[in-house]
Amino acid sequence: MKKYLILSFLVFLILYFFISFINSFISLSNAVATKEPSLLAKYIYVDDLRENYFKDFNQFTLNLAESIDKNINIKNETIEFSGELSPSFLKKVFFRISRETSRDFSNPKIMLYFYSNSNEISTYLNNSLKNFGNYNFKKYLLDKDESSPKKEEKIENNESSSPEIQEEKTKEKNIILRLIKRIKSTDYFFLISPIHFKISVKHQDIPFDVILRFNGFTWKIQKIKMPYKELVEIENFRLK
Repeated sequence: MKKYLILSFLVFLILYFFISFINSFISLSNAVATKEPSLLAKYIYVDDLRENYFKDFNQFTLNLAESIDKNINIKNETIEFSGELSPSFLKKVFFRISRETSRDFSNPKIMLYFYSNSNEISTYLNNSLKNFGNYNFKKYLLDKDESSPKKEEKIENNESSSPEIQEEKTKEKNIILRLIKRIKSTDYFFLISPIHFKISVKHQDIPFDVILRFNGFTWKIQKIKMPYKELVEIENFRLK
């Protein structure tokens, strides 16, 4: 009798985990497909995600300090300076860069933007490094607007008027099709603890590891790992 009860409980627990995960996965897919930041925010531990982004990127930049040229040479009409960047200075700079990027990447609205435009993540990160952390997503959009305002305006107008695009948006509302699309982009997923689920995906040719944590009812994103070594151009981080 006891064995039967234990077995029944385990089966129920497994089914509960599985159903809750599928429901959360579908809701996340809906939030991404409909580009609703408020809906996406319900399935993110924003503070945890920001902290994990900060830890990962700060560790990456500290390792980066070992391979970059620390000698600087600044020369213009009014000033000439040369020297070597100190470890304490680099640490402060990297702290600032990691803080700003983690704030942006944990913002649901910005997350949706970079999901649709993952090829721009590298540009954003490299600009942040070159500006020593005095950079954020708002400045990134300003730079982008200045470089191609007419093109973006044309794209926006086409999106609002093209019947083909409107029809495509209607098709994307189909939950089953969205779920199939997300599953196809998933390399693998498995439990890494009783309350943590890891999903490895390749989106727009960039591999991501997503960690979800269970709160008893839903699974929420707690951590996203990106291949910073592939996204950051180390030679751009120079003061010359």
